[in-house]
Amino acid sequence: MAQIFKRGNTWSYRVWIDHTHSKSKGGFKRKPDAIAAARELELKKDKKLLSEDEGISFADYFQNWIEVYKLGRLDENTEIRYRSTAKMIKDTFDNTPIDEITSMQY
Repeated sequence: MAQIFKRGNTWSYRVWIDHTHSKSKGGFKRKPDAIAAARELELKKDKKLLSEDEGISFADYFQNWIEVYKLGRLDENTEIRYRSTAKMIKDTFDNTPIDEITSMQY
């Protein structure tokens, strides 16, 4: 079962892959959009088409990481720096899967 929650003015979801790993995504303007995206991920999980980091882009991985571990726990200026870094990563690497980025590109 996916977890749907509101963070600030946007909606997010978290789908547990197994008992220790989850995938999450935020930035949905409407709750039904987050629910639909979570359902799609749940279907992939049920069909065994989903692994912990399979095909995740570097930008999505970093965004998920700051949402899970950083946002809401730090002061505003630090959160602004994390968001700025996330935007730079998205602009630079777009949807490039994390496993295709070399250390030289990074």
